[in-house]
Amino acid sequence: MKKSLAHLPQHKLNELQLIKDIILEKIPDVRMLVLFGSYARGQAVEDIHTEGHTTHVYESDFDILVTTKTKKAAEDFNAHDRVEKAIDAANQVKTPYSIIYHTFTEVKQRITEGHYFFSDIKKEGIYLYIKRGKYHLGSINVITPQQRKQIAADDFKQWFKKAKGACRGYKRHLEDSDYKWAAFMLHQATECFYSAITLVFINYRFRTHDLRLLDIKAVS
Repeated sequence: MKKSLAHLPQHKLNELQLIKDIILEKIPDVRMLVLFGSYARGQAVEDIHTEGHTTHVYESDFDILVTTKTKKAAEDFNAHDRVEKAIDAANQVKTPYSIIYHTFTEVKQRITEGHYFFSDIKKEGIYLYIKRGKYHLGSINVITPQQRKQIAADDFKQWFKKAKGACRGYKRHLEDSDYKWAAFMLHQATECFYSAITLVFINYRFRTHDLRLLDIKAVS
């Protein structure tokens, strides 16, 4: 894991500092904060171009892993929502951001098992915060390409099957003119399709119902 953010401009550092301060204020038992993804690798993109009458904007987001002591804190979605509302209310973070939460124990275990999403975070990530004490993520257990392929195949089979089942539910409710449930099942199907994509390519399923965010993650 790296510690230097020297490759980032000052306004990005200021935004990350604000995000860090708010997370530490709102989440009581944070053990580690890690910046990962394109901003950690130095590959972030901020691009605006116009084709005809259409303006296309592509901007990398801050990817931040929060590790907590307890599972309760990692799964406290109300607290996570308060974090995002506080960040947005400050109106100082202009960069899109995505925050994921897991217990420190889970992340360490996944790394020692060779889980390549978390292993990549350890290899490429940058510490934003470490609580005093012995918090080390352990050694990476490298798995073979054949094992990675099998994991991806198993995940795809599971989540594509769930997506098709939700599609069948959508069609039944639509035929019955039960539009509320039809919309719900269509949303469920879309979530499952996105899960199949992200699990195959990065071995991670984002725990969010926000289709906009899932779309960003699926194509990034």
